[in-house]
Amino acid sequence: MSRYELQPKSYTPRVASVVVGWDRPLNTFFAQVFMKSRIPGDEPEATIWEGTELGQIQSAAEALALVDAYADVPVDMAARLEADRDNSRSQAHGPRQLGMKRLIFPPSND
Repeated sequence: MSRYELQPKSYTPRVASVVVGWDRPLNTFFAQVFMKSRIPGDEPEATIWEGTELGQIQSAAEALALVDAYADVPVDMAARLEADRDNSRSQAHGPRQLGMKRLIFPPSND
């Protein structure tokens, strides 16, 4: 898994944080944008939270397009995310990941 926090654009003062990355167990890129609450002391609220389902976002460009209006995206970010995905393909699932996969995708009785 990789995770990168991007710099919010200067004209988006309500943006608390912007995050993109690669989630190997879910086989998806993800994008998150959190906005500062209008209520003092409240936690930031997720405005965008995509890439939570298996294989939901298949390209780095798609994930970056979701956050482009909120953050300054480094020129090489798509290449870094794609490299994270490619480098993670040889990693084996751990016991907890295997257990969750069995719960989510039970073996068929065919």
